[in-house]
Amino acid sequence: MKVLLICESINANQSGGKAATFIHKVLTCRGHNVSVAITQRQGMSLQSESIPNSIIFDISEPRRFLRALSRLKSLVLGPKPDKKLHALLTRLKPDIVHFASFDHTKSINLYETCVRLNLKTVLQPWTMHFYCAQGFSYRKSAHCTLCIEKGFINAITQKCISAQSFLKQLEKYQLKKVVMRLKVKVLSSSVSFDSILTKYGFSEKDVCRFPIPYEPKRTISNDFKVGDYYIYYGHPAEHKGVGKIIEIFTDIPDKTLIIAPSVPIEDQRLPENVRVRNGLEWGNGLEQAIKNSKAVIISSLWETSTEYSLYEAMELGKPIIAFNVGVHRDILKDKVNAYVIEPVDKTGFIKALTQIENDRNLVNRIVDNAQMTLQSINDPKSLSLKLEEIYTSYPLG
Repeated sequence: MKVLLICESINANQSGGKAATFIHKVLTCRGHNVSVAITQRQGMSLQSESIPNSIIFDISEPRRFLRALSRLKSLVLGPKPDKKLHALLTRLKPDIVHFASFDHTKSINLYETCVRLNLKTVLQPWTMHFYCAQGFSYRKSAHCTLCIEKGFINAITQKCISAQSFLKQLEKYQLKKVVMRLKVKVLSSSVSFDSILTKYGFSEKDVCRFPIPYEPKRTISNDFKVGDYYIYYGHPAEHKGVGKIIEIFTDIPDKTLIIAPSVPIEDQRLPENVRVRNGLEWGNGLEQAIKNSKAVIISSLWETSTEYSLYEAMELGKPIIAFNVGVHRDILKDKVNAYVIEPVDKTGFIKALTQIENDRNLVNRIVDNAQMTLQSINDPKSLSLKLEEIYTSYPLG
């Protein structure tokens, strides 16, 4: 089968790049002919070490002013086929065009090209950026789908973005009109995402379950000792629940929380037992800090897809405390492969901390089961067979 994989990048330092690279690998290992086109070149070579012996096609848009002008033209005159992609598709003649991911960063003209050529298309969203202005469908401490149910203008009226950003909402409105004309299958990573996609307008029969993939590479090592702290790492945003866990640790001063934010946190008045370590990154101490922690806290409050921090903690052999939202409901079971807590259950959260500290046998079982979950979800043959089934599930004609 000939597949064109359209992704932002194949950058090994980005979760999206890693996911796209692994999709390429599981398909090519089964003998499929997979080409890759990137939409955000970012100075990268078109030859990639992560995808050996493959040519990476550059279909990125012009930079800055020209890019903005091109997108404004599409809004005013309507989308037109993208010249680069049209030429590539005409040359390659793929059986499937797989967008990984499906989001707001790609030009609407790319999707329009597939419409005009009547190509079988797969859309694989990582997040809700394809319709949500802030990307994670979370506002005022609750899940939000107003822009789907009552129109994209709600992002402005509800002050998710400023009135000056109305063009971005027009793009999302136009994007929806275009993709609804595709010969399409849409990949959903969870039951909750199924609901979001059908609310958006996709038919239930066209929504297919497929995980956000991750290639396990690390093995549990003995180069660490369990320290005296818990760790959260990632974006310090509201939908990630960082404020929630700070509130909890404020009331338990005998337990220490380390926050390793992906963007610096400055001028925060935090209790003494909550410590921020700005600048902690992979290759710069983050992996060791995770290994030395008592547990990793995945405190996301949004209807999360599978975040790489979850996979990474599983792989590194750390017990996980996660809120019962999104994909967590589907793949995590309390005291089986994680400690799963309701988002508002402070008592349950503190109980999990106590169990981690006092029941090492349970922790070991949870860690072992989590690694089996990681391997099961990301088994290369299973992933490839699922994609093959989806790719061949389009009706004839």
